[in-house]
Amino acid sequence: MNRYLEFVWHRSVAEIRADMSRAVLGIFWWIVEPVLYLAVFYVIFGLVFQQRGENYVSFLLTGLITWKWFASTINSSTTAITRNMPLIYQVYLPKVVFPLVAIVTSSFKFGIVFTMLMLFLLITGAPVTTAWLVDLPLLLIFQVLFMLGVGMTLAAIDPFLPDIKFLVDNGLLMLFFLSGIFFRFDSVPESIRPYFDLNPMGVLIHNYREVLLYGKHADWNSLWSTAILTLCTLLLGLFLLAKFNRKYAKRAFL
Repeated sequence: MNRYLEFVWHRSVAEIRADMSRAVLGIFWWIVEPVLYLAVFYVIFGLVFQQRGENYVSFLLTGLITWKWFASTINSSTTAITRNMPLIYQVYLPKVVFPLVAIVTSSFKFGIVFTMLMLFLLITGAPVTTAWLVDLPLLLIFQVLFMLGVGMTLAAIDPFLPDIKFLVDNGLLMLFFLSGIFFRFDSVPESIRPYFDLNPMGVLIHNYREVLLYGKHADWNSLWSTAILTLCTLLLGLFLLAKFNRKYAKRAFL
């Protein structure tokens, strides 16, 4: 077990270093990117569509940064096994290590950007309460488990169904506009609100904002459907990885 965890760590460090070396600005791009997105979406939704409100910049940033963490993790996890087929052919490794590397890598980047977000919120006067110490870590762990479940499931399928990447790309695009990044869940009509509450990232983003922007405790009752989906995807992902474990090496020849 320890050597597999060491592999995850060293592989993650190698990918982070490689990612940093691809650009002159390196790590600063991780911070600049959400700021650029913020500027564009603030103009579109804040000025053009008049979605402005108190602390709308903080509102947007919280949604964009947590969404970016999710989307980059899922994109990277989906092809994690396929990208490592040459290594899989050479040496035996439990396949769960590959989506784990994707999560560790994207979470490291997220950690830096999220720290900048928290500093920004402190400077702009966000209320710091016990929710920051109690609820926020639990929400982060919750999202990690959710991403791990979805990531393992998609990674297990991708080598046998390459089209899954296109489905993931389009699915993430649709969820991007349905996760309350640009609007408050409270503004959703009551007639369709239950459907929005079934969106795991929408509910998570809403609770992040409750904690970070308003100093409130997370509404854990709203996360029941996400908890069930997380458990199902974790079990399904582990089952599929175990089922196809010996078949991945054969795919390296195709």
